[in-house]
Amino acid sequence: MIKKYKNTLGDVTGDNNTIIQINLSEDENIDEKLGVLVEKISKKEKISLNNKIENLERKLKDKSEINEYKEQEVFRLKTERANLQKEIHQKEELYASLLLELNGKDFTQTNKLYTSAYKAFFKGEVYEAIKILDRQKLLDSTLKLQREKEDSANTWLFKASLLKSKNKFTEELNECYEKAVEIDSSWGNCLNAARHFQFMHNFTKAEYYFNYAMFKAQTEYEKGITLSELAILQVYKNEYEKAITNYEAALSIYQRLVEEKPQTYSHNLGLVLHNYANLLAIKNEYMKAEVNYDEALSIMRKLSENSELVYLQSLGMVLNSLGNLQMNKKDYNKAKLCYKETLEIRRELVKINSEIYLPDLGMILSNFANLQVQMGECEEAIVNYNGALSIYRKLVETNPQIYLQSLGMTQVNISIFYQKTKVNRGMSMEFIEEAIISLLPYKNVFHMQNYLKGALKVLKDWEVNVESYLKEKGIMLDFKY
Repeated sequence: MIKKYKNTLGDVTGDNNTIIQINLSEDENIDEKLGVLVEKISKKEKISLNNKIENLERKLKDKSEINEYKEQEVFRLKTERANLQKEIHQKEELYASLLLELNGKDFTQTNKLYTSAYKAFFKGEVYEAIKILDRQKLLDSTLKLQREKEDSANTWLFKASLLKSKNKFTEELNECYEKAVEIDSSWGNCLNAARHFQFMHNFTKAEYYFNYAMFKAQTEYEKGITLSELAILQVYKNEYEKAITNYEAALSIYQRLVEEKPQTYSHNLGLVLHNYANLLAIKNEYMKAEVNYDEALSIMRKLSENSELVYLQSLGMVLNSLGNLQMNKKDYNKAKLCYKETLEIRRELVKINSEIYLPDLGMILSNFANLQVQMGECEEAIVNYNGALSIYRKLVETNPQIYLQSLGMTQVNISIFYQKTKVNRGMSMEFIEEAIISLLPYKNVFHMQNYLKGALKVLKDWEVNVESYLKEKGIMLDFKY
């Protein structure tokens, strides 16, 4: 007896057996229909098994034969008969389940192996179906499918690149990254999606995809990359303790990898040390930060000896950050040495490729100008501020989504310069109003709110009623200022 099923089944339709669609009339019983179909599929096997059972039945009914058997032999024959009957029942159950599973299946959307094996199965040629589904053929089919998925996902990512090249940072761009992961949830695709949504300041989705990437990571290298980048996101979210945990885990991974292959993984170790030091500096743990910066600097100096551009860029990055730390410690002379070396490196890099390295040059010019203000070198500071301003305005023309925040931060610093150092209310107000416009798109980003607060403080210091100013400009802020 075949057990009851809720599915509605009937006759198979479709001349080429490409679609299974089974329908019941009102007076037909599901068990009866399934029984007919199962009988058709399992006919050959059942004939063979029933023949064996009939043979056993004859032996067991023949008293003369039974008398010749020992008691244990009779028991063995009865057990064998019971097992054969059980096997028939199990096969009926299996084939009924298969039919139910395939109900409504459109085989025009499946590969040839699946279709051919199904046709053989429905003819009752189960062993032929197994033969068709040869292991190597299945592996080849799986590999082909994976390549098709990769190609499809890469097509979405290519579209994303084209959209970004035209500064179309819209929902259409977001969809490209989401679809790529939906089609092929590889570690790399998950990581790219996480980076994208972090850049778009959608930190909830960014965290989701970082965690997904962590789940997909297969190597220690992939785990290290994911942990360190997740930590950067957590710093943006002001989740410092979580970030510390992930930085330390990433450091542990890269320290092990460097022991095995120093030339391959030293750069990654240096980057994590640098980013961890940045967090320690934010927390005002200057001594610990300096230790990590120095270790990162030592690694980058050694790597940059072969003059590869990526290592020179990283060397400049560490020197710039170390300069920022020294400036915060008010050790201006050490900061100046770091900034000067950084400026030299970045000017050389811009000569090689201005498109890639120009933003870094803008950053060091702005930082150096801030230091020069503190050191009383006002004329030099103005030159560097203007240099940074010129670079960022140029970059904003082609990519506002990325560089408006840098432009806004520079405008705040120049406004403060004209308020505190070389007093000029008109110039200060002009730059601070420009800064507010530049920074408004980032008003919900925690670390950028400090710059907006700084801009509003400039207004207050010029005795401007901030609430009236914001109301007049139609600006709404959700944080206290």
